[in-house]
Amino acid sequence: MSWPATNATGCSCTVEILRSQQSASSGEREILTQYLASVQLLDDGSEEEKVRAFLERFPEHAKTLRLAVVHEESGEGEMNYRGWQWSDVEVHPTKLMRLVIEGISKVNVKTRHSTHYLLRERNAVKKALSPRVRF
Repeated sequence: MSWPATNATGCSCTVEILRSQQSASSGEREILTQYLASVQLLDDGSEEEKVRAFLERFPEHAKTLRLAVVHEESGEGEMNYRGWQWSDVEVHPTKLMRLVIEGISKVNVKTRHSTHYLLRERNAVKKALSPRVRF
């Protein structure tokens, strides 16, 4: 079986599911089901929904994204604003790669000594971080 999908960078790809799924454990099937659901959500949803889905899977990144939004807004008027670094958002640098892979942030400037990141859609991140209003 195969499903068309779009990865975090927007490239089209096909997700192949082997017939050996019957021999897969229930945990593997559950992970596969969650992955396919998230791929479908990324295809159909807006950037805000993409960020909400990411935060559901990785809630520990909420603080990181809040600090990134604040940092970007504070540097908005600066002429040479490069972006935020891992120390600005209080997270280990390896954790930031998840944001880049998922398409929520991007590497803006990379040198031998530092890497500066920017959010791809700051307004979508702000909306996703704000609590939903329910009537």
